[in-house]
Amino acid sequence: MKIRIGIGHVPVTEHDRLRDQPGGHPRERAYDLARDHLRDHPHHLPRDLARELGEWADELEARRVDSGWLSDLAAAPYTVDPLIGLAYVAGRTRRLKLGTGVLILPGRDPVVVAMQLAGLAALAPGRVLPAFGVRPVRPADRRAYAVPPGRRAAVFEEALVVVRALLTGPSVTHHGEFFHLDEAAIAPLPAKPLDLWLGGRLPAAMDRVGRLADGWLGSAVTPAEAATSLRGFLDRFAAELGPLQT
Repeated sequence: MKIRIGIGHVPVTEHDRLRDQPGGHPRERAYDLARDHLRDHPHHLPRDLARELGEWADELEARRVDSGWLSDLAAAPYTVDPLIGLAYVAGRTRRLKLGTGVLILPGRDPVVVAMQLAGLAALAPGRVLPAFGVRPVRPADRRAYAVPPGRRAAVFEEALVVVRALLTGPSVTHHGEFFHLDEAAIAPLPAKPLDLWLGGRLPAAMDRVGRLADGWLGSAVTPAEAATSLRGFLDRFAAELGPLQT
């Protein structure tokens, strides 16, 4: 299983004067001020998001950072859909890997998600790192990803199966509880199958990683916390296997 630990956060639009405001970490203070401004002026759209995102991508590329990740924050101020943002970043970079950290899958059409990932992979071959999540962290974002009550995990697992099948096969027929496809196909297929990553750190999420994913994206965790999550996962996996037969 492949592992990545995410650091940092999605860039936000922040004017130079906001960076100089007292009180806390400069970026955190800038985000607080941007949030308050959006609350007081809900129709005032950000003017410099393309510049901020472009500067972020250029700096990562110049510093030879391995990968950049955009989060799925539907109701957050000064952000873009991660797949749209990564398409923009792909056009400005040649080496930087492009990750979704994470893309909420339940509530999205898995066929459309697979089409978008295939298109992004065509623009940036070998650089796309799709990571998926089950539920938005922010309560304000949850209304954007409606699923049947109590069925979010089940929808997620079936949708992930559909996405993987569409990204790896010429034609997919699938009839499950939530999705029905007859000879569905997308193009162009990635030249090399994309690794599908999952986030989360609770036992159920880690077990899902072991069953369905190619890798785990640990986000907002320290190395020690990541080690604890992985150790618990490995202990449960070993217990299910039982003693080795010699």
